[in-house]
Formats: sequence, C-alpha cells, structure tokens
Amino acid sequence: MADQGGETSNTKVMITVIHTDHPPVISKDMPVFKMNERQTRIEALTQWVTDPDEGTLHFTLLSTTGCDDGWVNLLGDGKMTLKPLRRHVGYHECNFRVNNAKLFVLGVLKIQVDKDPRPPIWLSEPVTETPLEGKTNIAFSDDVSSRAKDLDGEKLNFSRKADVGPQWLAVDAAGALNGTPRD
Repeated sequence: MADQGGETSNTKVMITVIHTDHPPVISKDMPVFKMNERQTRIEALTQWVTDPDEGTLHFTLLSTTGCDDGWVNLLGDGKMTLKPLRRHVGYHECNFRVNNAKLFVLGVLKIQVDKDPRPPIWLSEPVTETPLEGKTNIAFSDDVSSRAKDLDGEKLNFSRKADVGPQWLAVDAAGALNGTPRD
C-alpha cells in the first residue's frame, strides 16, 4: 500500500482455498442401447460418466418398473449387462445413480429391445415319425396342431402349400385336416 506522500508498506496475505467437490457428470452422448431379445450386451458406463474431481465412481441401478426383474444388471464399477427376454421387447428407461466420494447424480439408461422371432418347429414330423392314414372313399380327419410349437409363444396358423399333396386334403388355420381320399 502507499500513502499520498509515496511512503509504502508491504505485507503478506495468506488465502486458504478449500476444494469444492463436484458431482459426477453424465455425457449427453450416452446412447439408446439397442438390441434383440435373447441376446446379451455388456457395456462399461464409465465411458459416458466422469468425475471432475477424478475420484472413484460407484453405480447403482434404482428400482424402475420394467427394469427390475433381473434382465438389467449394473455393478458398482459401472459394468452393465443386459439380457432381455421376449417379455422385455419394447422401449425401457431405467434409472441409475452415480456417486463419487461426496456427491451423486441421477441418470437414465434408455434401452430398445426388438423381437428376434424364431420359426415354429414340428415336435413330431407328421410324414415320417407318425404317419397319418386315410382310406379310399372314407372321410378323413385329423389334427396336427399338437405336433407343432412356436418357440416364441405366438399363435400358429396352418395352411397347405399350393400344388403339394393330394388335392382332396383341406387344411384349416387351426391345424385340422379334412377330406375324402380318392383313387
């Protein structure tokens, strides 16, 4: 400092700077995680979450309807594992929390699960394993619906391929076979 006559005096000033903690930061670039049912996807959320104070992060999945039956797993280190089934097909938002030493931030995992349909299967082959028998000029009927299954639980629709098999045989959508064999 100086007075009007130009005389000066100096002193030392000591300032203590106290660190202020900052919460973790979730990148706005975190994607919508897209996948098919019955597939497993593993991601490290640490690629989208940082701590400005360079501390250790701890992740927690919060209870969220649609995400809390075990198909979404989030470990404390940010490793996320997704294992969706058919019932998880659709769009989901799963809430999570990230803590550093003192503060936290809430985030949302956005997950799109698509169907990955499988073809129906024959449980027993009507032609080779247990052949059906009909007699000439006598009405024939049988049902093949119990011999087939859709692995995804969808309703099956039966039909006859055009120009395959005898012309007298009719097949309805439920799997019933009807007709009268001719010579």
